[in-house]
Amino acid sequence: MFGAAPTPVIAAYARELLTEVDGEICDPSPPERLAELVLAVVRQDAPARAERIAVPTLLIASGQPGASRAVRENAWQPFAQASPLIELHVAEDWGHNPILQDPNALAVLVTDWLEPHL
Repeated sequence: MFGAAPTPVIAAYARELLTEVDGEICDPSPPERLAELVLAVVRQDAPARAERIAVPTLLIASGQPGASRAVRENAWQPFAQASPLIELHVAEDWGHNPILQDPNALAVLVTDWLEPHL
């Protein structure tokens, strides 16, 4: 990411902790465990936060990797349903970072969504 090769120590550490699935580097922990870790550090009531949204909001949910989709979907659905101002778009083929994965398609999606809101 920073224009330099990883040191041997960093490379060995990453190989011990991470795995490659369908061309993406992932934490091999089961999705339920990952969700528990995230919820342990995020101390906000997401539906309550969604209810306070005051402007139209596009929520782009990534459909990939499929192995952890169910956990993520259980988070994005209640959040999107908590406010009529949230429009959910599930990008079935996109992973964690669509701006790097498919910048042109993301730009079209956001531009098309913004047009009626401006």
